[in-house]
Amino acid sequence: MMNIFSYLLFFFISPVLFVQAWYVRKVTPKLPEPTGIRSGVSGKGESMNLLIIGDSAAAGVGVDTQSQALLGQTVALLNERARVNWSLCAQSGFSTKDILDRLKTIKKQDIDVVLISLGVNDVTRFIRVKTWLKQQQALLDFCRNEFSSRQVLFSLVPPMGDFPALPQPLAWCLGLRSQAFNECLANWLSQEADCQIVDLGTLLDASQMAADGFHPGEAIYHHWAKIAVEKMFSNQ
Repeated sequence: MMNIFSYLLFFFISPVLFVQAWYVRKVTPKLPEPTGIRSGVSGKGESMNLLIIGDSAAAGVGVDTQSQALLGQTVALLNERARVNWSLCAQSGFSTKDILDRLKTIKKQDIDVVLISLGVNDVTRFIRVKTWLKQQQALLDFCRNEFSSRQVLFSLVPPMGDFPALPQPLAWCLGLRSQAFNECLANWLSQEADCQIVDLGTLLDASQMAADGFHPGEAIYHHWAKIAVEKMFSNQ
């Protein structure tokens, strides 16, 4: 968590941070979302309904096709164990509030497992941690009430301080904020029996990231999918 010294330092260097943030947005390549279908049925075995929701990482930015992205790699692993009815609701730039608004346009349905990727855009928009947690609670309530979800997987915010695209001290600041978000998220979810954390680890291999230095590459998506699938079956 950010201590009083960190808050004071952030206050004094905030003009530098905002200039750097503007520059990063200007010069960072805008990678497209990958091609490929976003819903389907595949695999053999016990039926499972899967919904992946969230931001650009959930959408698969950083690779060329959905088969290389989080959706495709998760479904490929699940197909070895279940017949999966899968779908994706994600868009580049989406915050938690954005995905909540989008989900309200989807018809009510039964979803066994919801896999969530959110937080990076909330961190960069500098919303308060308490506000973000309230939005996560609203998202969880929506999954329970509208999707009758039996399991909701929350992916931790990646260690943004390690993003190659971010200069110092902006990387330091966003790294501290992403860590604070994750600590509060983990503490809250420890009380929710139907929820689990998907933690990719604190070390980020820059060589496995996309060309923009901000999004995952195919290897990271595979690692992410593997951990998520393990969580899906960990209680069985």
